[in-house]
Amino acid sequence: MSEGRSLKYYPDLDMDRLGDSKMSGFSALNSTLAQRQTSPPKIQGGKVSKPGEVKLYLHANSQVKALEDGRDVSDYFRLLRLRRQWQVRLPESIGDEPASGYELQTKATSPLFPPGFGEDFGDSWFDAPGESSVTVDDVPGQERILSQKLIKDYGNGYRALQEFIVFAGVKEAFWKPVTSFGGLHFVTGVDVRKTRYRVMMSGAVVLTMEELEGTMSPEPKDFPHRKIGMSQPPEPVRFPGTVFSPWYDYRGIAK
Repeated sequence: MSEGRSLKYYPDLDMDRLGDSKMSGFSALNSTLAQRQTSPPKIQGGKVSKPGEVKLYLHANSQVKALEDGRDVSDYFRLLRLRRQWQVRLPESIGDEPASGYELQTKATSPLFPPGFGEDFGDSWFDAPGESSVTVDDVPGQERILSQKLIKDYGNGYRALQEFIVFAGVKEAFWKPVTSFGGLHFVTGVDVRKTRYRVMMSGAVVLTMEELEGTMSPEPKDFPHRKIGMSQPPEPVRFPGTVFSPWYDYRGIAK
């Protein structure tokens, strides 16, 4: 990166950034949980004939700043993101880390980016990355639990892990990186179980200008891929400052 220019990452589990991000249509319930009613329950003869459905959005919160000689110059640029997503089943015991078995969920195949990475559109310097495929059955008078389909598909639960490379771009252009700020590489994740969830956020690994340019080169270069595996899932605990929220029970919250 050029002398005096850098990016700084601010992960947060307590400050809700959903309203500052490009995600819309959800009502916040706390700093890491929002919901949207997708279908109401059907009532026949005073009884529920078919449960309704509520979609939950479980998310982290973050902000990135572009700094020049210590001054925040973010307003003069836009934030560009590359993202890929991984998923793994959780072990039966709550608290154990999934050791292996991550599967790549994104199918992007651009020759300019490491496998699975694609443009993550939206240029806000704030973000609330998370998991939006979580649905709960909605029956009046009953606690909400994961939909039966998710329980059937994932048993004890799963982790949705998102991996990001972020960097500054020309504000007036759709996709024109400004590599002199360097880049950042980090992960966020959501652990989902039948009645509870938790959010994970790592700190950021700094990418130099040369390393960032290497991730967007049609000719493979060695140096960026020591930090960003070409096809290997990232290990969250190997990132600096990785933190987990407590386990939250969404049965009582999601109402």
